[in-house]
Amino acid sequence: MLLEGFICLADGAVICAFYVAIPFMILMLGRMVKYLMHKAG
Repeated sequence: MLLEGFICLADGAVICAFYVAIPFMILMLGRMVKYLMHKAG
């Protein structure tokens, strides 16, 4: 019973962390593209 609750909590935390991380991933991707284009140009 306790383990089941912990698994549910961990699953929710992973989903929450994923949603929080998406904007940072997009931001880092944008910075990488800008940096690569600046180096190429």
